[in-house]
Amino acid sequence: MDSNQSTTTETGTTAQTAASIDPAAKAEAAAKAEAAATAEADRIVARMIGLVFDLAVGFGALFLAGILAVLCLVLKLHVIPPLVAALFFVGALVRSIWSKTNPWMEGFAIALGAIFPTMLIAVVAARGGSLTLWGSALALPLVCGAGAQTQRFWRQKLPLASAGTVVALVAVLFLLGKYVAPRLATPLGTHTMNQPAPKFTLTRLDGTPVTLDSLQGHVVLLDFWGTWCGPCLAEMPQIVSLRRQFASNHDVIFLAVNSGWQGDTPDKVRTFVQQKHLDIPVALDPENATGQLKIDALPTLILIDRQGHIRMEETGYDDGEPLETELTTQIEALLKPAS
Repeated sequence: MDSNQSTTTETGTTAQTAASIDPAAKAEAAAKAEAAATAEADRIVARMIGLVFDLAVGFGALFLAGILAVLCLVLKLHVIPPLVAALFFVGALVRSIWSKTNPWMEGFAIALGAIFPTMLIAVVAARGGSLTLWGSALALPLVCGAGAQTQRFWRQKLPLASAGTVVALVAVLFLLGKYVAPRLATPLGTHTMNQPAPKFTLTRLDGTPVTLDSLQGHVVLLDFWGTWCGPCLAEMPQIVSLRRQFASNHDVIFLAVNSGWQGDTPDKVRTFVQQKHLDIPVALDPENATGQLKIDALPTLILIDRQGHIRMEETGYDDGEPLETELTTQIEALLKPAS
């Protein structure tokens, strides 16, 4: 009996002690929970502020890129893509100095600040934009992410990793620009027509002018190309083969017209022609015949009849297309006397 009473007494004492401790423990736990909730809320607010700042950086870089693009066009400098890439890279690099966010997530946020307004304008004003525009938009997070990652490596005192990030980015952008961008910029399409060609003037490599009037009475194939344009160079052998096929017919004229885009200067074109031994007459475009003919992508083929009318325009190059056969048929049809 005494043992039961003792046990009961101890149990009651323990319960009383726990009851006296519970309020304080509960208050402490509540305080900790409130502090954790407050800290989490502060982190969310900080992230939101950081996101807004990232978007603002992207939009600001886009605004500056627009100004640079206009200046390049006015000064006829064909360096817009690398300048824009460098601008966004530096913007992301500087922004990440004050940020602890994952570099690639931050790069994506900065890129989004430029992509969203650009695509909005493209959809509204340009009816969806072009493949080049969308391709550039996909490359922008890579540029911004690399800029932020370069800064992160530098803050971690890893200079070789920083340098490696820059080198890797330049290599990737070079490959994209050389092999992917030209194909995005050249939507495939063939259009037949019968409309007067605008008056234009070209200049052969020896300085001899070539005008539309001087081509009257001939069937003329103009091949607009660039030394940097992969599809242009892939298409060129078929044009050269076609010219050899009509070599004995002096009523057919072939001209490979360099557009002068992307830094193709006359000296650069002459050197390229000599090194590649291009077996086709080459002309330069100092008076913007590409603009007069409304050419906005390379390669572009334009077939002109004896009366100076454009009969066919083909943009882009598909290596599976029987280009030489189709052009042969069209040229032979234009050589036939009018019935």
